[in-house]
Amino acid sequence: MRITKFLTRMLSAGVVLLVAPLALAGNGALLGVQVDYPRINFTEGAASQGATYDGSTLTITSTPIFLTFTNGGTAEFISSGSLTITANIDGGGAFSGGSFSISGSVTDTATSNSYSGTLLAGTVDDYGIVDVGGPGGTDLADFDLTATSGSLKSLFDAVNSNVAIVLSLEGSGFAGSFAAAWSADRAKGDAGPQPSTPSQPPHTIGYWKNHPEAWGVTSMTICGNTLNQTELISVLSAPPRGDVTIIMAKQLIAARLNVAVGNSCPLTTDAEAWLCSHGGIGASRKQWDGGEEIKDALDAFNNGTGNCTL
Repeated sequence: MRITKFLTRMLSAGVVLLVAPLALAGNGALLGVQVDYPRINFTEGAASQGATYDGSTLTITSTPIFLTFTNGGTAEFISSGSLTITANIDGGGAFSGGSFSISGSVTDTATSNSYSGTLLAGTVDDYGIVDVGGPGGTDLADFDLTATSGSLKSLFDAVNSNVAIVLSLEGSGFAGSFAAAWSADRAKGDAGPQPSTPSQPPHTIGYWKNHPEAWGVTSMTICGNTLNQTELISVLSAPPRGDVTIIMAKQLIAARLNVAVGNSCPLTTDAEAWLCSHGGIGASRKQWDGGEEIKDALDAFNNGTGNCTL
């Protein structure tokens, strides 16, 4: 609450935001991955399903209900469905791998092809989670996955072997940190191949600042602090006055917005890590101390001239 009031006060006074770093799980933000077709819709099917975190492993279980093979196609019922995601996450939020599996039986009535057993399985490559619902509320999470097996794998591979799962965690005890065990009552969402092409090309800082209606997300957590759209626009509009943390934050926010519309930018993780280790947004840093190369790569990506790698 103290940070929220502080940000509000800075905004009302027209002052550059200062965001101090906090210990937080993972990247402290959603990955912004998107789900294409074939698309699996899932929701909890038993009282024991949902999410649990025991201090080292996040386990999410749910029930696949429908599979829609093509955009605009019929939602086909999945019988005996089961979904499990396991992610190894330590108390500081650091991720060290995981796996996922989706099983059941379904028939594509348009082709009469049937699929059963393990529909899709593979590795968890990254995760994102953000506390948006408060204690016992609904939080959001997403996962970047790679499909390695399953009867649906060839259909997914035809679009993209990179898979996304986006979900909501209802009745969630996640409070922005993995420092303590927590659980959620229900897990609901979608799984599918990530779009093979982005829905939009990358856009610049200036574009995102002036087109809030085009944003794929309306909040971000940076260095442990969740900023809403108004606060993010304030950062994008803030004159750096030589402060390299503000320059980096502008590029990071724009890059994440570009990711939210389907682009890929792996350096956002490095950019946030640099920012948090150098005092957060508005820390009055004048020297890059190893961050300039990351900033330049983000700048090229946001201007459509780079692939967001070093």
